[in-house]
Amino acid sequence: WEVSWADETGALSAPATSSFRTGLADANWTGVNWIGSNTTNLYRAEFTAPTFTNAVLYLAGLGYSYTTVNGVNVSSSHLVSAPWTQNERLVMYSTYDVTALLKQNTANSIGVALGYGWRDSRTFTRREDTAGDS
Repeated sequence: WEVSWADETGALSAPATSSFRTGLADANWTGVNWIGSNTTNLYRAEFTAPTFTNAVLYLAGLGYSYTTVNGVNVSSSHLVSAPWTQNERLVMYSTYDVTALLKQNTANSIGVALGYGWRDSRTFTRREDTAGDS
């Protein structure tokens, strides 16, 4: 996208450009290998990445998480938490460019450690009047 603005005299600025990504809302998820569910809140998957030009990780969770690709933390902070939402209606996700972390045509790994987060009554008391109502 591109944006320009006018100052108090009406003079226009040079355009500034940027971009953003969204999840694969209309994608066909048939054949996707999900990491899965277990009782430990620790998940790990190994896979071989084909030849690619860029790789993006979309991470959705209902609380705190720590994620690595090939042993390297993918976020700028050590602990990531999406804001609270009514998860029955809206689940937030984080997007990471992991191109530099993946190895092409060879084994890779992804690990996710989930905390208790928003869905755990010990952490948060549900409020109907907060984010995710739209």
